[in-house]
Amino acid sequence: MNNYLYIKELTGVVRKRHGQEAEYIQTVRVNQITEENVVWNVVVEVFGLRWNPKAKRCYAWGQPNAKGGWDITTVLETRPVVSAHTAVKSVISALSAVKTALALKTKPFAA
Repeated sequence: MNNYLYIKELTGVVRKRHGQEAEYIQTVRVNQITEENVVWNVVVEVFGLRWNPKAKRCYAWGQPNAKGGWDITTVLETRPVVSAHTAVKSVISALSAVKTALALKTKPFAA
């Protein structure tokens, strides 16, 4: 998929999820290393939002999936998210929390 079509698809997803006009602003590369030493290299697209009472910006990125499409992540710019970097960090934290909760839920009960 070329960059124009990718941005167009992300714009549509941002509009659909957040119900507002979305305008592409810029692309930001984010490199983040998790506590488990997993490297996240994410190309984040930044969108301006009009008429959204919660946020002025939205951060979005996609990962190719097995079906040939994209798994798209969107994060509104609401504290503590104030940049593309903190948007990626918030997703990493959320995924880590889910992973921990699942691990705790599946541990055998020790009597």
